[in-house]
Amino acid sequence: MASILAESWVFNGTVWKRPGRSDRAGTTPPTANAIVDLPDVTVSDPTSLPTGPEYVSWNSLYNAGTDLEPDGTIDIGAVLNRAAAGKIVTFPAGTYTCADFVSGFRAGISIPSHVKGIIGSGRGTVGGSTGTIFTMKPMSSGAVARGEIPAEGTSQPIQNNVLKHLDATSASVYKNFQVAGTAQGHMFSGFQIYGAPAAVTMDNVLICGWEGNAGYPPGETSALAIAGVGAHLVTGMEIDGRRTIGGEVFGAMGMTFQQSVGATFESCNVHHCRAACAVFYQSFNSILSNCVLDSTVPVDKQLGNGGMNLERTDGTQLINTTLVGRPGKVHITHSNDTYTLTRDSVTYSTAGGSLEIIDPTYNALWSDGYLYIQTWIPYELGDFGTGNSMTYPGSSAPGPDCSPIVRRANGINIPYKWVFDQHYLITSH
Repeated sequence: MASILAESWVFNGTVWKRPGRSDRAGTTPPTANAIVDLPDVTVSDPTSLPTGPEYVSWNSLYNAGTDLEPDGTIDIGAVLNRAAAGKIVTFPAGTYTCADFVSGFRAGISIPSHVKGIIGSGRGTVGGSTGTIFTMKPMSSGAVARGEIPAEGTSQPIQNNVLKHLDATSASVYKNFQVAGTAQGHMFSGFQIYGAPAAVTMDNVLICGWEGNAGYPPGETSALAIAGVGAHLVTGMEIDGRRTIGGEVFGAMGMTFQQSVGATFESCNVHHCRAACAVFYQSFNSILSNCVLDSTVPVDKQLGNGGMNLERTDGTQLINTTLVGRPGKVHITHSNDTYTLTRDSVTYSTAGGSLEIIDPTYNALWSDGYLYIQTWIPYELGDFGTGNSMTYPGSSAPGPDCSPIVRRANGINIPYKWVFDQHYLITSH
């Protein structure tokens, strides 16, 4: 099993690990509350694929004589469908090209529900040709797919994805590959996992080149979206909204957990996203650990705050997170109403949802140099009618004081600015 071979160092009393990024190199650790050109490490791709009763190789399922189309594309989902139930399909290095969003439900490649997952031979680099790359033939999207894109103002999410796994029948596994978006003449997302019946495990995956144009649906397309039962674990992920290193930024939102409990992003690196780098939505007890969220993109490509967006969440922890925000904006948005989610007969509520941030590293977005957290008020009142459930110190509004906790690992508080109707300096919790 391959993953990021992260360098580490002690930072503010905690071991700080640097996730990999394919377009940089260096060795300098961060300093407190300041952004430097953080180091990257070598991505260690596997030298051999796993074998055994749990696995089946792509080469044993694929027939070049009948599966390869004249234009060089493959109905990859149809080939995967030949795998026996519960198998993980292993892929040698190479580029696997689909055409159009016609596999399964609006996907270029639909992983059948009975397949447990896919493992490749390495994630390669953005715009490169090494590793295992799943991609779509440029401009192959047809009239049906184009007609499926929701109109602006409908608030309906775009369902078209390059790779998709819906309603898996077992805990799924995805490792060591790349999902590379290409020009299709319309917006689309990267990789969607929906209806997971148990914890998803993902490691050493690169997603790049999806396309979106807003920080809300339908233009809020995502590189990675995971929704379903289980304490999902995503490690060593890299997300890059470009299609080539140094090229144009296309991707909107980076990675998201939705309707989840106990999910974790560990040692992930998200950059070149037009909108938020990461989103937790309707999720509880989620963790973002040792991750870098870098919202640096050209001004004409920026959509909103960037950073991280928390909506309808409780029990969230951000640990050793590096937040590179946009000047004059905020690092994190954190907003709740009284939404509830039931999992395994346990009901979770976002009313007064908590957020704890431990040992953050961040840049100065305003002249005072503080970390900035914003709460929308009233939150989604028009959409859901439940109103904002968060209050700030000294507020006359009903409800508990929901001030996020921002501290060092040793318990010392870090002052920060919390934005409701004005900026409030929070110095103790």
